[in-house]
Amino acid sequence: MEEQMTVLQSLSLKILLKPAPEILEVFLSEIQHLPAATVTEFQDCLLFPALSLIRKRKATQQPSLELSLRIVHQVLSKSSLTTWTVFRDIVGSLCLTTNDFLTDARKGPGFDEVLAVLLMETSYAAFSCLDDSTLLTAINDPKELKMIHVLWSNAVFQCVDLLGKTPSRDVRLSCLRLLKATTMDAVDRVDCRRVFGGLFASFLPGITGACLSLAKDTATPFVGQVVLAETLATFSTVLCLVYGDEQAIGQDTAERTVTDGFPPDPRTVAWVAETVPKISLSLQNMTHLAAVDSAEVRLSLVLFSKKLLSSCLKSLRTTFPVLVRLLLPLAEDAFANVSAAALDVLQFFRSSVAADECDLVWGLLQEDFITLLDSLPYLSSNQSEQTFISALKTCCGYCTLLGSQLAVLLSSGDMMERFTDILLHLSELDYRNVDLMTYSTTDVADSPYTCTRLSGRETARQFDRLLFCLGKQGLSAGILQHLSGVLSDRFDVPSMNGVIFLTNNLIRNAEKPMQELHAVSVLLELYISSDWWTFSTSTQAAILSRRCVLDGEASSQGADELSLLRYKQQVVGLCLLLDGLAVTAEALGQTSQRTLHSTLCRLLEKTVSEVPLVEAHALQALKSLSRTYGYSSVSELIVDNMEYVTSTVLIRIRSLHRHPKTVFILQAALKLSSPDILPSIWKIVTFLLDKLDEFHSVAALPFVVVLAAVIRKIAEWNAATEPALTVAVPDRVDEAVRYLQEGCDLQNTSTELDEGISGQGEEPIPDLAEEEEVEPEVPTHVTFTVNILQRCAYLLPVDDRNLRTTILDIVREGCSILGAHKTQLLPVIHKVWTSVILLHRSPDLVILKKAFLCLVEMSEVAGSFLRQRVSTDIIPVVTRVLGKERHIADHWSPTEQLLITLLTSLPRLLKRIDAEDSVCEIVAAAVLPFLSPDQPAQLRQQAMGFFRELAVQQPDLVVVKMTEACDVLETFHKPGLPSVRRRRAVVTVPEADVCHILQDVPSYKVLFPRPN
Repeated sequence: MEEQMTVLQSLSLKILLKPAPEILEVFLSEIQHLPAATVTEFQDCLLFPALSLIRKRKATQQPSLELSLRIVHQVLSKSSLTTWTVFRDIVGSLCLTTNDFLTDARKGPGFDEVLAVLLMETSYAAFSCLDDSTLLTAINDPKELKMIHVLWSNAVFQCVDLLGKTPSRDVRLSCLRLLKATTMDAVDRVDCRRVFGGLFASFLPGITGACLSLAKDTATPFVGQVVLAETLATFSTVLCLVYGDEQAIGQDTAERTVTDGFPPDPRTVAWVAETVPKISLSLQNMTHLAAVDSAEVRLSLVLFSKKLLSSCLKSLRTTFPVLVRLLLPLAEDAFANVSAAALDVLQFFRSSVAADECDLVWGLLQEDFITLLDSLPYLSSNQSEQTFISALKTCCGYCTLLGSQLAVLLSSGDMMERFTDILLHLSELDYRNVDLMTYSTTDVADSPYTCTRLSGRETARQFDRLLFCLGKQGLSAGILQHLSGVLSDRFDVPSMNGVIFLTNNLIRNAEKPMQELHAVSVLLELYISSDWWTFSTSTQAAILSRRCVLDGEASSQGADELSLLRYKQQVVGLCLLLDGLAVTAEALGQTSQRTLHSTLCRLLEKTVSEVPLVEAHALQALKSLSRTYGYSSVSELIVDNMEYVTSTVLIRIRSLHRHPKTVFILQAALKLSSPDILPSIWKIVTFLLDKLDEFHSVAALPFVVVLAAVIRKIAEWNAATEPALTVAVPDRVDEAVRYLQEGCDLQNTSTELDEGISGQGEEPIPDLAEEEEVEPEVPTHVTFTVNILQRCAYLLPVDDRNLRTTILDIVREGCSILGAHKTQLLPVIHKVWTSVILLHRSPDLVILKKAFLCLVEMSEVAGSFLRQRVSTDIIPVVTRVLGKERHIADHWSPTEQLLITLLTSLPRLLKRIDAEDSVCEIVAAAVLPFLSPDQPAQLRQQAMGFFRELAVQQPDLVVVKMTEACDVLETFHKPGLPSVRRRRAVVTVPEADVCHILQDVPSYKVLFPRPN
């Protein structure tokens, strides 16, 4: 240690004699290696050479000056100032050097930012090292008190001067740090803080101007954000020092002792009354900082407000509305930490404001809120989107701040009418983006409409947030009654849509359980009794939507757009009405269950609307009602109230001219419920069948659609209750013939047949006197299925594509239901057979495909009963179609789809009817050309699948066909296998495809091993 001190002493002498940068660098390095205790002990000796160089202030010695400043900064960072004299010498020298530096900067062309930062940082280190006891000693000395004023005045005004001269971030940050350090914020003694509070009161205009100037510079992304955060922290520290509650501002300054040369405390009552409005105006000029896209700046603004609210409750009371206005948009901020901090400060403000101050502060806040509400229509039309979003966020913050006072404020005087008019003005809907073809049964939370006053997505989202806050805090019975009156008085569709949109959002966001139940029940009655339920939602709207978008010509485009707009308004109105039923019922809870029967049929009717948007909203409303009334699902809701639905349908169906969509109520109930609903609908189904007989020539399709729903529900119940059907098996004679054809022993077969016949002959003849066996009772669902299929047999020839496809679906499902009841099944198949045959000759490929699938389903349950009919009537038609449509060009066309269906289903059809060999050969010959490499890959795959399945039933036939199409079988002929005379090949099949087809044929596995 002694050696180090000797070296330092030698270096110090050299610096005083002839300062050189090399010596200063060595001196600085030695100080860096000294321990802090040693630096504190020899502080004066270590500072003396550096301060001597700083006092010379020669431009030619700038490198030495910078090193000297670094030495002072290093010493101060390792020690604290133990004497006022050292602090005075350091700060005085730095102030003089800074003054010369600023003077030279005015004269010279350049500005040395590095030197400026060193000066500010060194001064900052000096002010930070000053402890309480040393400062108190200087304050108690009248002479030194004058020096305090001189030093602080120079330091503060030099910082203010530098802040206005340079755009450098580093210089600005150093100046702001020094300015904050001069406030001696770490000193806790009240007498010291009062001295500096009065001192900084005289500096306040310059500091305020500098901070406001920096607050305007928000264009530079990173630089501006860092400086803004430091500016807010410094400005709040100065304001709390000047206007803090511990300062006892406003006392008579004549009673205080004033030292000669030290200015008196200017903070009189008159001074406060003059300066506080200026501070309020300055705070208003900082409101734009809430829109800066920086979480750091916004959080600094929150901390700035919190510091003033917590430290200046008395002095800056009139500025509180401005401070709160700064915080309100931040309470709705996108950054979670910013919004949470702002909400905490607002809660602190609510709990901290004294009772005697509530009237003034809250009165000013309420007045500002009302003014802001009144300005929203103007801002939405004439200001930028960002300005309007900020206003909406502020309104949301006011709703949170006012709390329970909001409902009283909005319901008082003429405010209620003004409030609703403003919201209705903003809630005017825009129908341009409504897509009538949009369909979503899972989520309709995103509204299919936006507000005309709110063009952007963020604006619309913020307006929804405002409605949420108003509904949660400001909804009252008076507002709901006023909206009910407005809804009753308006008759044009756009205006009514806006009222319902606003009312639904307010009620949806209100806290449950609601207190305004009577007003909500009045709204529910208005919704139920509305004439809008009769609005047209036909497919014409969807057609118009596509026509206007795709090919509307100039002459008719105007008329089409006008009609489309009218349809969209009606559709949106109906969607809003459906939402309103769900919202009001949820608000009323179980008390609204008496209206369930009035709303259920309306909702069921709209769930089968031709417009997907209406259907989605109706389904969502039903789900909401089921949750509200305690049902686990929509199905349980419908089943429990099916008796009322049935009664309503029975009453309305007698006057279909007045209620043309009555039958769709039953269709929706069947579609959305479980099979448990069946016992309660048999009566209404009987009535529907009678009405179908009456209106079959006028409007058969609605009834058939409902019957299709009935059949599907019966099929679901039948599949769950009855065992699966076994495959139809041919009788004993067919088995014997088949056995003989395969070359088996005739004698063994005859013996088995004789034994069976003799066994049957030995059965005892039943006594005629005995009671005849009672036939089992036909189940109810079978009876109704038969009745429905009998009507379908007469309606199939009707030339209506939709009707035909629906009836074919009914026949297919109905035959599956009757599979276990052959006595009822076979007569029904006999009745529908002629119509099915006619549909197989239809030029409509979709109908032909449906008819063939229906025939395959019939063969599944009827089996060999249809063998002769299919062989005679269907197979020729199918082979003709296969031959006619053999060459196709369009991929995935209706023709290709029909061919794929035929090739896929033909093996199953031949197997179920146990087709004869000749029939199988005809079909195989018709399918063979589709194995050609020229055919599409999809058809080739299906044709190979056909022959593979046919090979299980007719292996020899498949071998023959493959022999005709490929030379490989003649090459590998094996004794014992059938000898085939080769015909002229119709098509050449690749060897790989032949191997794939015959890989499962037992006799040819050796010749055709499974390909790798």
